[in-house]
Amino acid sequence: MHVLVVEDDPSMQELLASLLKGIDSQVHIYRADTVAAGINFWRKHPIGLVLCDLNLPNQESGLTLVKTIREKNAKLPIVMITGSGDRATVKSSLQHRVNEFIVKPFEPASVMERLQRYFDNDKTTPDHAPKCGKSLESFISDVDAVLARLTLLPGAEAALQTLNRDDKPSALDLAQQWQNDSAITTRLIWLANSSLMRRSGRALTTLREAISAVGVDMALSQVLALSLANKNQLRQTKLQALSEVYAEQTQKLAESAALLAKQLRVSVANCYTAGLMVRLGELATLEAIQLYLDSGGEATDEEIESAVQKHAAHYGNRLKFKWRLPIELRERIGATYATTQGEVKPELLLMRLAACLSSNANHTAEQEKLCSRLGIKIQELPPG
Repeated sequence: MHVLVVEDDPSMQELLASLLKGIDSQVHIYRADTVAAGINFWRKHPIGLVLCDLNLPNQESGLTLVKTIREKNAKLPIVMITGSGDRATVKSSLQHRVNEFIVKPFEPASVMERLQRYFDNDKTTPDHAPKCGKSLESFISDVDAVLARLTLLPGAEAALQTLNRDDKPSALDLAQQWQNDSAITTRLIWLANSSLMRRSGRALTTLREAISAVGVDMALSQVLALSLANKNQLRQTKLQALSEVYAEQTQKLAESAALLAKQLRVSVANCYTAGLMVRLGELATLEAIQLYLDSGGEATDEEIESAVQKHAAHYGNRLKFKWRLPIELRERIGATYATTQGEVKPELLLMRLAACLSSNANHTAEQEKLCSRLGIKIQELPPG
């Protein structure tokens, strides 16, 4: 089945995606965080079920999406997600032929049971997708047009936007927002008790304690890591395999950068975040290729590898501009590939050193030179 999830909260998106995957591991999930993006997906793909939040950003209502769909399709199942189950809300939605409601907060097992019947009754198949009519190279070369059609890494974009805000949420705010997300909770509690972050002998067991211990910036970076490593949007085997490779590479680089940052007493979260972003272009290209395949296109494994190698840098640069990444973050990401001859900023030098360590465990002349410039002994380097 192809399911459209229209929800602006990244953690809720992830939870719903997990529930859908639990019902059917082969489900195709399209994610949108605005009415316009939702309508775009519905028009271009053989959607068999819509899950839509009632209240969306900029005072948009999910009912706008419902009205648009119902003008063309009276039978498509639409499930409304809302934080308000009052009579007026229910009555208004039923008038627009919403099939049923999920009221937040909810029990995941109960929601899975309710959604199961839509999968049992599904009549759509991937064969309904229109043929693309273009080669992979022709399709993927139009970077701006492709990016405009993707709901690309929504959790990553949201985490980055929050990271870059001056008025960041408190540990309590984040704990309340993520309390129903088991993946985030598990990761943050593990991190808070790890050797990288642990500052006391007492084990931390709650989400709020973990966020307070690691700090808001590092907590948001962990959500970024989970979002970038999420391969739910990718259904083709080769794309999934490449996604796993890139996720492993960036995680290794981010951890090396964080250990060096801790050793040199610079911002651990800043360096960790930059490490995670190094393969952003590759991940974006993979999702672009999936969009091409969803449009009816075909590609061999060799063509996929070639497309990623050729277009990743361009996709990465366009996304950095689209997401308005701060210049400092772009510099840290760029430093993983090379630093200038006269570079003296410790954060940039350590990012390059972390990249060397994560890709080559053997000590090299470049590593020795970077250690010298940073004032550390090569024997003190963290493991690669």
